Amino acid sequence: MSHEELAGVRAEVLALHERLVAGMELTEALRAKLEESVQRVQSGTYQVVVMGEFSRGKSSLINALLGRGRLLPVNSAVTTCVVTVLRWGSREAAYVQDSSGERREIPLGELDRHVADEKNVDHLVTVETPAELLRDGLVLIDTPGIGGVNNAHTDATYASLSRADAILYVGSSEETLSVNELAHVEKAFAACPVVVTAITKAESVFDPDLEVGAARRKIAAMTGRPPEDLVVLPVSAHRRLRALQQGRAESPGETGLPELERQLRDRLAATCGAGYLERALDLLDEVRAAAEAPVTNELAALEAGEELERIATELRRNRRRAEELLASRAVWREALVASFDAAAAPVAERLAARNLAIRDRFLGHIHSRAVVDDAGGLINATTRALADALDTARADLQAAVDRAGEETTAATLLPIGVLNAEVPGYQPRLDVPDIMLRKHAREGRLSSVNSGVTVAGAVGTAIFTGAGALLPGIGIAIGAVAAVALGALGVMAGLQEHRHRVLTQVKLERSAQFSQAVLPMVERNAAKAEKDLAEAVEDCKALLLEHFDDVLRQTRDALDRSIERLAVLREASARDRKRRMAELTITVGQYERVREELTAARERVRRLGH
Repeated sequence: MSHEELAGVRAEVLALHERLVAGMELTEALRAKLEESVQRVQSGTYQVVVMGEFSRGKSSLINALLGRGRLLPVNSAVTTCVVTVLRWGSREAAYVQDSSGERREIPLGELDRHVADEKNVDHLVTVETPAELLRDGLVLIDTPGIGGVNNAHTDATYASLSRADAILYVGSSEETLSVNELAHVEKAFAACPVVVTAITKAESVFDPDLEVGAARRKIAAMTGRPPEDLVVLPVSAHRRLRALQQGRAESPGETGLPELERQLRDRLAATCGAGYLERALDLLDEVRAAAEAPVTNELAALEAGEELERIATELRRNRRRAEELLASRAVWREALVASFDAAAAPVAERLAARNLAIRDRFLGHIHSRAVVDDAGGLINATTRALADALDTARADLQAAVDRAGEETTAATLLPIGVLNAEVPGYQPRLDVPDIMLRKHAREGRLSSVNSGVTVAGAVGTAIFTGAGALLPGIGIAIGAVAAVALGALGVMAGLQEHRHRVLTQVKLERSAQFSQAVLPMVERNAAKAEKDLAEAVEDCKALLLEHFDDVLRQTRDALDRSIERLAVLREASARDRKRRMAELTITVGQYERVREELTAARERVRRLGH
C-alpha cells in the first residue's frame, strides 16, 4: 500500500464515520465511540526510530529530511546523548521532560547544549516543527549513537525500539558496515517489521551504488534475508542542505532523499497504517450492528404480524440475560480471571527463569577474561538480555490476553436481534500496557557502567602492583645464583609459581569486587521487571473486564431500544404500521449499503497491506 492509497482509504473510513453519525439513530455512547475512532484515524502517528553508530550523520540526515538546516546540532564536537522526538507542530518549539516526568519548554538556542549533556541521558526532548514530512503523523525519534564507550547511549537507543513502527538505520559511505553495526541491524530487524538502511555521505565516494551493494550483501548474510527484500539506499544530506541554502530545488537523483521518504511512507502504510484502519473499520462495524439491530427487530416484528408478541418476549429474555451478565457476581467474570491467571502464570515463570539464567551467565563471565577485556560490554550485554526477556514476556502476555478474550466471548454471546442476528466475535485489539525497566532501573545500568570502570581501574592497579613487586625478587635471585644454572632455573620456577599464585589471587579479588559492585544492579533490574510484569497482568485483567462490560452494556442498550420500538408498534394502527414498514425498509437498505462499503474498505485495506 502506498502512502497515497492509504490516504484514500483513510478518507473513505472518515466518510463512513460521518455517514453513520449523520444518518443513523445512535445513542450517546455509540456517538462517543465513533468520535474516539475518528480522532484515532485523524491523529494516527507512525514512529520512526533513527539509529546508527557515532558520526554516521544521523542528525544531518534528519535536518535534511525536514528541510531544516540547523534544527538538530551537527557540530563535530557535539554528540547526541538524549533521545529526541520530532513531530509536527504549527510553530517550532522544543520541550524537555526530565526523569521525574516534569515537562517544560526550552529555547531552541539551548537545544545543542541540552542534547549534548551526558547528565541528561535519561531526559526526553521533543521538538515540534511545521515540516511537511511530519504533517500526516510521521514522528522521527533521533537516538544517541550506539557502539561507543558509553553503554547508556546504546541502552537508550535499544529502549526506543519497542515503540518503533519503522527503523531507519544510518550507515556511512566513508566506512563500510562493521561487524558491530551489522549486529545492530540484526537487532533492528528482530524488533521491527520495517527496517530501511540509509548509507549517508553519498557525495564523498565515486560510486555510491558499490557501497550500497556491499552493505546489502552484508546485511543479507547477517540476517538471512534475501538481498532483494532489503531496502538499502544511498543518500546525501549535504547536497539537500546545500540546495536549501542556495534556494533552489534539488535535481532528480541528486540526494536520494525523495526515494527514502517514499520507502518509509509506503512501508509504514502497509503495516501500521493498514492496522489502525482495520481497527477503525472493526469499530465502525460494531457500531453499525448495534444501531441496526433495533431497526431490523422492529421490521421483523411488523413483517411477522401476529408473532409480534413472541418477538418482544424473545427480546425481553435476551435483555434479562444481559442484565444477569452485567451483575458483579456473574460467573463469566470469575472464569475470565481464573483463565487469564492460568495463562499468565507460565509467562511470569518463564521470565523469572530467563532472568535467573541471565544472572548465572553474568556470574560465569565474571570468572573469565570478559571483565578485564570489556567490563562495560559485559554489563551492556546483560542489560540488553534483561530487556529482551521482558519483551518476550510482553508478547506472551499479549497472547494470553487474546486467548482469554476469545474464551470470554464464547461465554457471553448474546444476540441483539431476532432476524439474522449478529453476534460479534472478539476482536484482539486490547493491547498489553508497556512494560519497561523504568527510571531507577536505568540509573542502575548507569551506575553499573561507572562501577565497572572503577573496578577495572582497581584491577589494573592490582595486577600492575603485584607484577612489579615480583621484579626485584627476580633480579636478586638471578644475581645470587648466577654461577649455578640449575639453581637459577629452580629459583625462577619457584618465582613463576609464586607469581601465578599472586595473579590468581588478584583475579579472585577482581571478580569479587566486580560481582559486589554490579550483581546487585542486575538482580534489582530483574526483580523490577518481574514486578512490572505482575502489575501488567493485573492491568490486563482490568482491561478485559472493562471491555466485556462495555460490550454487554452496548448489547443491553440495543435491546432496550428494540423493546421500546415494539411497545410503540403494539399501539399503532394498521395504516401507521404500513407506513412505518416502508420507512424501515429504506433504513435497512441504508444500513446494508454501509455494511457493503465497510466490507469493501476492509478488503481493500487487507489486499493493499500485503
